[in-house]
Amino acid sequence: MLLKQKLRYIFNIFAHKLNNSSRPPILVSSMGRAGSTLLFQAIMKSLAIDRFPYLPLSISRLLCHGTMWFPGYKLFKGLVHKTHVHGYDFPNDTNTKIIYVFCKPSDSVLSVINTKSRRGKGWINEHFHNLKVNGKFEDLPYRDVLRLEDHLKGWLSKKSVNILFIRYENIWEYKNEIEEFLNLKINLPEFKLRRELSEEAESFRDICKKNYAEFDKKVDKIPNFSISN
Repeated sequence: MLLKQKLRYIFNIFAHKLNNSSRPPILVSSMGRAGSTLLFQAIMKSLAIDRFPYLPLSISRLLCHGTMWFPGYKLFKGLVHKTHVHGYDFPNDTNTKIIYVFCKPSDSVLSVINTKSRRGKGWINEHFHNLKVNGKFEDLPYRDVLRLEDHLKGWLSKKSVNILFIRYENIWEYKNEIEEFLNLKINLPEFKLRRELSEEAESFRDICKKNYAEFDKKVDKIPNFSISN
């Protein structure tokens, strides 16, 4: 997957020269397992229809699909990108439209455990790489290995950039506001409940809820929707 990300980035470098756009780059960021992929894919599809209505959707989506963003990568106009990097690693001098999706931290952690059960250790290695975290998966139920609290604080305190903060469960409620922020009509899929927990994740449910309880309370106090600029 990491190789696939690099190849997509190289493709975007060349394809962008042929399909230049005046639209500012769009970036969907999150603490991970918070619903950012759902919103990223919805924006990409809507952006593809808006920019290339005359092309087959499979091709137009490809032309609007930004790679996973890391420091040093270019943010391409007319594309939607995704990232899990910390706010302090993101540049201030940019006109990028940023949407930060967040959720209850214990839900995010349980989702990581759940996904590992389905997709294996390789997925965990990739997820840890995307979050730029050094830690052990085995410690995840007991402490904030993924530095989710630092991640959220970093983006909430980010200055001089245009950020829309949205709680995952409220994306559908604030669809019009998201469209206005992006200057783009988007087609959202139906609201999805989180997957039923695997046996492994279920065994850690109470432990995660207990050890992330204080952080959960802090996140519960954050407005469901806000815009910072």
